[in-house]
Amino acid sequence: DDAAAPTTPRAMTTAEVMLAGGVSGVAARLLTHPMDTVKTQMQVQGAVAAAGGNRALHYRGVADAVAKIVANEGVRGFYRGFGAVFTGIPFASGAYFGGYEGAKMLVPADAFGPTATYIVTGMLAQSLAGV
Repeated sequence: DDAAAPTTPRAMTTAEVMLAGGVSGVAARLLTHPMDTVKTQMQVQGAVAAAGGNRALHYRGVADAVAKIVANEGVRGFYRGFGAVFTGIPFASGAYFGGYEGAKMLVPADAFGPTATYIVTGMLAQSLAGV
């Protein structure tokens, strides 16, 4: 039987890891930005009311905010401000992914136990991404 032996996939280069991180960051933000928009709109109305501004709240809750945004702006209303996110998140996510891979090389897998090692590696990756 000449069945080919299974091959081990090659390790990704740092550039590939960072590119994958950037793409995944954009994909994640595409999915989460609508709820961030709703959250931000509700926070802003609360801050305005607390500062003595217009006391009438425009949104009575999450479902009301979603319905009003769709009615007034359509689905595009959920992506207001996404341009700014789109210009920064690929770099930030790419830096985090690259930093995480670098941190995994710096922190031995058995250094603190599996959970603590994962946490320490993530903290180090975030620090490296912020450089």
